[in-house]
Amino acid sequence: SDPLARSVQYLKGVGPARAKAFQKLKVLTVGDLLEHLPRRYADYSNFKPIARAIHGEIETISGVVTGVFEHRPRKGLVITKVAISDGHGTAYGIWFNQPYMEKIFTVGTRVIFSGRVERQFGRIQMSKPEFEVIEEGSDPIHVGRIVPVHPGTAELNPRAIRTLVKVVADEYAHLVSEFLPESIRMRRNLIPAGQARAEIHFPPDEGGLDRARRRLVFEELFLLQLGLALLKRRFQIDVKGIPHGPDGELTRRFAASLPF
Repeated sequence: SDPLARSVQYLKGVGPARAKAFQKLKVLTVGDLLEHLPRRYADYSNFKPIARAIHGEIETISGVVTGVFEHRPRKGLVITKVAISDGHGTAYGIWFNQPYMEKIFTVGTRVIFSGRVERQFGRIQMSKPEFEVIEEGSDPIHVGRIVPVHPGTAELNPRAIRTLVKVVADEYAHLVSEFLPESIRMRRNLIPAGQARAEIHFPPDEGGLDRARRRLVFEELFLLQLGLALLKRRFQIDVKGIPHGPDGELTRRFAASLPF
């Protein structure tokens, strides 16, 4: 009955094998996946014209695919090159021994590349860039924004996790229960619990990331202090003191033996 308690196995694109891999990350449910926070972020939000891309720097560029090429210089080596143009310059994304990349890119589609720029013989290229094929009305996930990098496993790379987390954040984050009183949230200027879960994974900007972090940090400290207060109150109410009997002969003799 609780969508957040639903097993990740039944999310589209997961299945039993991936669900088992998620178990290694202690992610069993949709709610667990929302709490599987990024370990770091890569800022791919600032676009650079291709002609102005700087050698050795990590840049984000966008353009239309003008060509897809496969080259086999020797046995056991396949080089796939994807050329993109923004009207003022051309750049190449290069992948080694990943021939399936040729099927991902189609001439005429718009894409975003993010990666370290190499200028060789006047040609601009990126080796194994992060990429996104842009469809009309789509929201980029892997580039063109502040991109989360989640802890993964050998079976689950950050790109695969990011794709699934985006679906969960969009469809389930608003279902997270709000337990902080509105008066506290207003006084502390805290965003709602569901919004914090969505924006900690996919912040709209640096300000959004700061808001999400602030809410989650406050939440953690609030729950810790609440737990300690409840524990203190339990001892005050439930724990009985040790009763002592009235003064008697032993008490009188002990007092008489004291040298003062």
